[in-house]
Amino acid sequence: MKFLLIIFFSIIFVNVEAQRRIINGTTIKPSDAPYQAVLLYPNVSVAWCGGSFLSEKFVISAAHCTFGREHSKFKISGGGYWFEPYSTKFNVEKIVNHEKYNDSMTYNDITIFILKTIKNFPERITFVKLVKKNYEPKNGELMMITGYGKTEKLLDNNKVLKRAFVPIYNHQKCVKDYNRILIAGEVTKNMICAGYEKGEIDSCFGDSGGPLLHADTKELVGITSWGGICGGRYQPGVYTKVSKYINWIEDVMTKTF
Repeated sequence: MKFLLIIFFSIIFVNVEAQRRIINGTTIKPSDAPYQAVLLYPNVSVAWCGGSFLSEKFVISAAHCTFGREHSKFKISGGGYWFEPYSTKFNVEKIVNHEKYNDSMTYNDITIFILKTIKNFPERITFVKLVKKNYEPKNGELMMITGYGKTEKLLDNNKVLKRAFVPIYNHQKCVKDYNRILIAGEVTKNMICAGYEKGEIDSCFGDSGGPLLHADTKELVGITSWGGICGGRYQPGVYTKVSKYINWIEDVMTKTF
């Protein structure tokens, strides 16, 4: 999982302080990313992971954020800065992790939160659209990432929402680049890589589960999953490939629990 791999690499290779940021990311307001969800765990004072609102009832995120954790200890924040009282905090009815999620290899790293219904759903929260199941991103195609990931000290709880743009990274090159890092996970056909060879712009701690959106269509292309050192050379961010899971997502959303 991304945060574990990053910690390991940081201890061995680099000064931890120098890596806790999305370089060249831009600070934005919640209204600039109204689809952004924040997973609060184990209490409302900790921003654990990111996510995206699919509807009033569903939030999509990464399974490694929820694996082995009780749904009742999560709250989902939306419609404002997660630490402010005016943001809406949703209780969670159920968490549905992909049935083939592999925590050791981060395969099928996708989950859906089923939210408890509230009377007045805030208009300031919008919903992301999913890419079509036959969508294949092109090398160099520009994507957008957003999140409250760490920007400075490892243990800081970040309160700054950031946005950055990253291109799709050649898949075969991504596989080869990560194969050279023996402790890293395997890049599969159900994953997308995005970033620059030189690094510098990347998702980091706390961004897991957040959206990788197409820069033009704003459709959800990926879910932040794992990677090597934040912003490291030849270590692009690795994202769950949403187009591979459209049937699964629709199945979860249409079932009655």
